[in-house]
Amino acid sequence: MGGDFTRTGEVQVLEKISWNGKQRLTERYRYINQVPLRDSDDALLVNWCEVTITNAKQELVYRNAWATSHTIDEYNVVQTVAAGRARWKVENENNNVLKNMAIISTITLPRQTVSVQFSGHPQPVGLSSPYALEWLDEAYRAVRNSAPSRRTFFENLRTLLQFIPF
Repeated sequence: MGGDFTRTGEVQVLEKISWNGKQRLTERYRYINQVPLRDSDDALLVNWCEVTITNAKQELVYRNAWATSHTIDEYNVVQTVAAGRARWKVENENNNVLKNMAIISTITLPRQTVSVQFSGHPQPVGLSSPYALEWLDEAYRAVRNSAPSRRTFFENLRTLLQFIPF
């Protein structure tokens, strides 16, 4: 976040000291609401927060920042950062799973057989497609089948992920 906001006192700061069982950590949260996403008159206004975690020797342990449409204050900045970190973790792990499944799909299984099992029609479908979870995971298949369509399922999932406080 630019130095101008910090100099004018618009960026709010909250510090917490915690113990993770091994060391003392200082968590420094900075946040500001309704700042332009870019330098123009028609820029989207967002709410911004950042966390910097340092150890007792003042060495940087973790640092990240997020933008959100939710108003941030001293009462929810810690939860907002936790949600941002959790969402990043979910997205990162999801991408790793998809990447690894794409690698697996190049190893075995004739495409014609796989496509019939996944989709019921003879077009080639790789294991990295969304059909793979239906084929491999019974719990996913049960939840997915509870929605009227695949599109509705993913729209509902995206909506839920936006509002779950991690």
